[in-house]
Amino acid sequence: MRLLITGGAGFIGSNLAELAVASGHDVVVLDDLSTGYLDNLGAYVEFVEGSILDKDRLASMVRGVDSIVHLAALGSVPRSIANPGATHAVNTNGTFAVLEAARSVGAHVVFSSSSSVYGMNPALPKHEREWV
Repeated sequence: MRLLITGGAGFIGSNLAELAVASGHDVVVLDDLSTGYLDNLGAYVEFVEGSILDKDRLASMVRGVDSIVHLAALGSVPRSIANPGATHAVNTNGTFAVLEAARSVGAHVVFSSSSSVYGMNPALPKHEREWV
């Protein structure tokens, strides 16, 4: 299976990429490196530096992809308060772009959110049943 991981240079994405390759899958990572690090990835994946907001690049990358794991996001609550426009563009419009690209080729999408959905709630640990 060919797998595209958006945001794949982050902690979760890079570990998922390593596991997917070890399981025999072909992996390509798309990441703008705004919060991820190229050093997180080994030579076992194809890496493309870019944004999920670049619809042309996204369209070319999904050709031949069976599934997409969408992890690309701006996940910082303070950053979202300081710059809501950029956060909205990447998190909302970017997710829509990924979904549309997937739909165009019939690829499955797995989406993962972040703890940022809980806002500034100081309670630890976070629980999915908490009000968001």
